[in-house]
Amino acid sequence: MKKLILRVAVVAMALISFGGLATVTGHAASYTNRTFKTVPKKLRGTWYHYNKKHHFYQKLVIKRHSYSEKLNKHKTQTIKGKKLVIQMGYRHKKWATYAFEQKNVFGPEPAEYFTYRMKIAGKQRNVLATVTQDMGIAATVYTHSKVKHGYFAPVAVNQHLR
Repeated sequence: MKKLILRVAVVAMALISFGGLATVTGHAASYTNRTFKTVPKKLRGTWYHYNKKHHFYQKLVIKRHSYSEKLNKHKTQTIKGKKLVIQMGYRHKKWATYAFEQKNVFGPEPAEYFTYRMKIAGKQRNVLATVTQDMGIAATVYTHSKVKHGYFAPVAVNQHLR
């Protein structure tokens, strides 16, 4: 009887501890991180997304050692030099996502981006898309050219990343 109680207690503790780890780490089994000091070449450049609601271009400027994001018409967030940390993660061994963080600053999770190829203005182009938190929402797409149309990646692409 004591052995049975001991086994049940061990199994219960194992389930609680693994369940606790799963809630803390989220999707750690399918996501691995790697840190860079310089931005990969395929992400560099000026990226635009047209915001129909407010009639302006959201702008990302990504250089070798800096990241700048135009949040609205009047506010820009910039991270430069040694403060910039680039986190790269692989999801499902296929999709690489990138997050731009400020070193030693704790706050909300930074936006994650991934490169994708889709049809823009009739031609296949490389685009930069954001990973959205909700499964039913399409990913916002940034292009290298100012296209007066708000593009979004298919919802199925975002489901692969979550």
